[in-house]
Amino acid sequence: MINSVGKDNFHIRVRLHPYNIIRINKMLTCAGADRLQTGMRGAYGKPYGLSARVKINQVMFSIRTTLKGEDAAVEALRKSKAKFPGRQLVYVSRNWGFSPFPKDVFMAGRQMSQEGQIEWKGAIGIIKADGVGTKFASKRSVRLSKLGIYHVSSGDIKERASDAMRLNWTL
Repeated sequence: MINSVGKDNFHIRVRLHPYNIIRINKMLTCAGADRLQTGMRGAYGKPYGLSARVKINQVMFSIRTTLKGEDAAVEALRKSKAKFPGRQLVYVSRNWGFSPFPKDVFMAGRQMSQEGQIEWKGAIGIIKADGVGTKFASKRSVRLSKLGIYHVSSGDIKERASDAMRLNWTL
């Protein structure tokens, strides 16, 4: 990727973390080794390496790049498939970068004003910067507007934000 698009034109994110410790119980193979070893007694072993548990269809790597570097990213991921056991697939997402928004929705909603309001998953709002990511800010919760669920027993009123909705309330 560095050779094809340059080091400032892509961002790779490793989605797996090796938390499982692989251990080894070293055994001697020389003559008279049976007098030096205890066999399987106390065979906990010494740390040998780290590994990650990977589920089927779990994302291992993500690359965010410009449109002209898209082919280079696909080729780099295709070449890296040989370094891992099993079968890997390369997907080209229709979302913008690492955000959950499609490209056309993101371009329309990234204007930080009321004119830039978009409709996404049943709610109307704008896309706001949130650290290194983005979030969707609307006057109504996306979950509640999509499902139409209001809990009167917990004090939810349709016109007033509840505690669960208050995170998305500020515009």
